[in-house]
Amino acid sequence: MAERGDVNPELATTVDEVMYLGGFAVWYADVSRATHYHERAESDVEHSYMLSLVALHLADRYYPELNQGLIAQFCMIHHSPEAIVGDPPTFNIAPEDRAIKEEAESVAVEKLLSELPPYWARLLERYEAQQEPEARFVRLVDKVMPPLVNSVGDGATTFLSTYGITNKQELLDIRRRRSLELRELFPEFPEVCDVRDEIVKIMHDTLFDAETGELIRK
Repeated sequence: MAERGDVNPELATTVDEVMYLGGFAVWYADVSRATHYHERAESDVEHSYMLSLVALHLADRYYPELNQGLIAQFCMIHHSPEAIVGDPPTFNIAPEDRAIKEEAESVAVEKLLSELPPYWARLLERYEAQQEPEARFVRLVDKVMPPLVNSVGDGATTFLSTYGITNKQELLDIRRRRSLELRELFPEFPEVCDVRDEIVKIMHDTLFDAETGELIRK
């Protein structure tokens, strides 16, 4: 805690925590994701805002029994380790590379749990535990975001520059396999899986020529 003369200790601690959160928000906003908006990469802050909009809408539509406030809070903190380790592309990532990524994020979580103010540290710990339905719901809705951003943003740049994919056929088997995996992992939220599958179809129709299957480059 910084020394600030006659400021009482509780106030000084609170100010230190607010300063940390302000700095954290700046780090978080600087994280560039694999997905692209028009002419630039999406940031983690933008991703978290879009996730909040979509998750709260889907909860209201399909799962009114879930706690909307908790969903919103989990959306804000869900990718916080990336403020430390960044967001390497994970589309069709090799198992060994995924293991390296998960280990780095695990270390980042422990660091954040010791640094974040208590309120946010508790939320991060609860989200990482994945024991509450709201935490599992947010983790699944997070998987809706890449095809959504690729549909409404600049998916052509994402697939071409980040993954080197130029033809729809290269995606189909991967997408089908991922859809089945998510349905097995999150059987309590079939409607979210349905929404994701439909958005993937829209993404394909938006990004690839219907006759040739080739990527439509803007």
